[in-house]
Amino acid sequence: MNHSIARLARRALALFLVTLATASPAAAGSILREVWLGIGGSSLPDLTNNPAYPASPTLKETLTTFFESPTDWNDNYGQRIRATFIAPVSGNYTFWIASDDASALFLSTDDSPSNRRQIAQVSGWTPSRAWEQNPEQRSTPVFLVAGRSYYIEALQKEGGGGDNLAVRWLRPDGKDEGPIPLDQFIAWGQTPQPPRISLQPKPVTVVEGGSALFSVDYDNQGPTQIIWRRNGNPIPNNAAKTLLLGPVTLADNGAVFSALLTNALRSEEHTSELQSRQYLVCR
Repeated sequence: MNHSIARLARRALALFLVTLATASPAAAGSILREVWLGIGGSSLPDLTNNPAYPASPTLKETLTTFFESPTDWNDNYGQRIRATFIAPVSGNYTFWIASDDASALFLSTDDSPSNRRQIAQVSGWTPSRAWEQNPEQRSTPVFLVAGRSYYIEALQKEGGGGDNLAVRWLRPDGKDEGPIPLDQFIAWGQTPQPPRISLQPKPVTVVEGGSALFSVDYDNQGPTQIIWRRNGNPIPNNAAKTLLLGPVTLADNGAVFSALLTNALRSEEHTSELQSRQYLVCR
């Protein structure tokens, strides 16, 4: 290779082009809230020992924004908030719960409530989103696997005065979200919907040695597994909505990256696929 060609190669640009059909705007996930009204007391046994619990809640609704119930809503009630969710990345998660009055947070080893265990609690009460008032509010690190589904549940009992309930997590990738957004959650008892891609990634130009970012999103309700692949091979520990590739080298030229969106619906797998191709441009 002569000096002129080598100089062009060093200045090569890796161009990532992503093409995908458009879809409707993204929608939030959901979590089921069940409420039992007219129950006195401020401890969890006042709720769980009541004859109406768990089969006969006074009302049911779905929350669609955050893992948080309405604040200063009522007196003398108990509530259960539960869902399944897809872990976005692999690693240790830390959870917190804040509430008025007492509460407990449960997490399963899978998507079944029968395998749940208590990981955090509030024995008395806390102000809204007061995560560090007592050590018991914080869980020990819990290892979750990206793409797997888990069951989560919060119980709370309100006596009189103010009332609140919220759940926070610190993800392995450093994202500290309190309350937790519900984009990877589906309310307990709801049927998942097939994945529908809603975000069309824009083409980006990356200088050799730089980084390229791929993004994908969906507008279906419920947890959806994202599997990023390079030349058809899964990229380990990457189940988030973004994939950061870098530093880009000339060896990346011609590689094909894809995101496979999938979930289980009536024992069938439904997928939508994003394909991106990389081209080399010399200048």
